[in-house]
Amino acid sequence: MERKKIVVLATAGLAFALMICMGVYHALCWPDPIELNTEGFPSLGDKSAKVEIVLFEDFHCAHCREFTKEIFPEIENEYIKTGKARYVIVLLAFMDGSKPLANGAMAVFESTPERFFPFVNAIFRKMGEEPVVESDLFGIAEEVGGIDLNYLKSCIRNHCYYAQLDSALQWAKNVMGKNFGTPALYVNGVRVSTTSFYDVQAAVLEFGNRRSNE
Repeated sequence: MERKKIVVLATAGLAFALMICMGVYHALCWPDPIELNTEGFPSLGDKSAKVEIVLFEDFHCAHCREFTKEIFPEIENEYIKTGKARYVIVLLAFMDGSKPLANGAMAVFESTPERFFPFVNAIFRKMGEEPVVESDLFGIAEEVGGIDLNYLKSCIRNHCYYAQLDSALQWAKNVMGKNFGTPALYVNGVRVSTTSFYDVQAAVLEFGNRRSNE
């Protein structure tokens, strides 16, 4: 019994030490925070929250689809629904075929902003099954529901948001420099890994008391 108690205490001590070491590791390896002006981009959560999580993504980026499917739900439950964070999406269109999709998504954001995230998630879900092209957007919008279909159709035809997407892409390239790519995730202005929810948690713990623009 005494030996078992010692093993339990030793295991707990090792786990605690590992947590401390990981905290020190992250503190030494975090890049410097940068200022991100996210005004006007689609967002979820409390705009006054101390934590701002910003995701740059492209519809034709496979890892973006994985992030949306695997990690975003955890972020939503842990930080968005609890009012702890504001979550912002910056849609980029630099991969082949992604611009028409991003244009359609921005049209939904402009006309019915509350349907933007369901629309984006629906596109990613469908892309997990088969390629999605511009002609599929109207049908996806009908499935999602609550979307101004006339406005969407007009913007698909007239490429309403192509110039805005070009500006967003140039801004993203300026922000990321030589490390440009998607998905790119920032927590209060600090770029963090998109491979696991743990990295998001660690960044929130480290930088959650300040905003990148403060």
